[in-house]
Amino acid sequence: MNHWNARFRTENYVYGKEPNVFLKEFQNKLNVSGNALAIELIYILIK
Repeated sequence: MNHWNARFRTENYVYGKEPNVFLKEFQNKLNVSGNALAIELIYILIK
């Protein structure tokens, strides 16, 4: 089994339930309108 399948096959939250510190810091700059977030777009916001 590959690394990612093994890492995420658990029922637990792998990275926890709290928001990422980086995302929390920039949440006011994010236009949340859907269910997915493209992280690479955040880089453009902070340049």
